[in-house]
Amino acid sequence: ALIMLTEEDPILRAFELSADLRELSLVEVEFRNDYEELAQQCKTFAKDLLAQARNSRELEVILNHTASDEHVDKRGLLEERMNLSRLKLAIKYNQKEFVSQSNCQQFLNTAWFGQMAGYRRKHTFKKILTVLTVGIFWPLLSFCYLLAPRSHIGRIIHTPFMKFIIHGASYFTFLLLLNLYSLVYNEDKKNTMGPALERIDYLL
Repeated sequence: ALIMLTEEDPILRAFELSADLRELSLVEVEFRNDYEELAQQCKTFAKDLLAQARNSRELEVILNHTASDEHVDKRGLLEERMNLSRLKLAIKYNQKEFVSQSNCQQFLNTAWFGQMAGYRRKHTFKKILTVLTVGIFWPLLSFCYLLAPRSHIGRIIHTPFMKFIIHGASYFTFLLLLNLYSLVYNEDKKNTMGPALERIDYLL
């Protein structure tokens, strides 16, 4: 209650106090149990404050809040400026209770899947089929995003889940082409100087 009354940013203060108390427990070993208990109370306090969020908008404000006077972005959950600075700070201070709080996890799932929220409810076969389809057609999807990033399909591609699949597929494709080049073309042209560019060279 004292933190709520005296601090402008009670969650940040709870993080800092928890870290300070944990360090003191290692220095003043005779009071270790007391310090650890107080540190745990600070962690629980921060988690309980997060639990008071009534909707996704309040969660977004809390998890993106910074200690500076920067302008708080008031756009949607999936916009580019969402930095999750408060969540990153919680990880830095080892606030496991705060990060694992149900509201926080729900928000992360919403931000991760975005407009593909229905993916989690699909059958396993359909999930695999979706991932394989995106992985195969990632060049076309990337081109569509370059042409119309604000379109419906562009917003779907912009979600972290889709970007993760596309980045992984593009990296796998690059490695596949690189290995194909080294196994096939280098063997045929190892005794030549400056071979002419082949189709696979342009792909790489």
